[in-house]
Amino acid sequence: MSSHFGLSLENALNSPPLIIAFRGGALNDVMRKHRISTTDLNGALRQRNIWHISEVEAVIIESTGNFSIYKRADMPQDLEPQVLLDVPGYQKLVEHFDQESNGHKGSRGEKQNMQSGQEESANEIAAEEA
Repeated sequence: MSSHFGLSLENALNSPPLIIAFRGGALNDVMRKHRISTTDLNGALRQRNIWHISEVEAVIIESTGNFSIYKRADMPQDLEPQVLLDVPGYQKLVEHFDQESNGHKGSRGEKQNMQSGQEESANEIAAEEA
């Protein structure tokens, strides 16, 4: 039925994919809202032999409940990540992080403050979409 009636019916029948980590940081507000524990996230990372969340571009929980994990090192440089662009909130997160990164080129302390601010912003953006 969802293939006949389109995306709106599909989203009504199945929950859309959900971003729970983005560019090296867990989206704690989204995880809390959807009752996903850090233990669940870390277990999924261990299964993919990921040692630290900083290696991650995005962690997505699919409508099936499976985790999809995309590593930063594996992201193509010459192609848009088409499979990620239909995940609610991904495009907004990318645009926000790119704007923030281009606007801040400072000392290490300033970069750490920026990362903290980016994590808060990422949580807000992702929470809107979740």
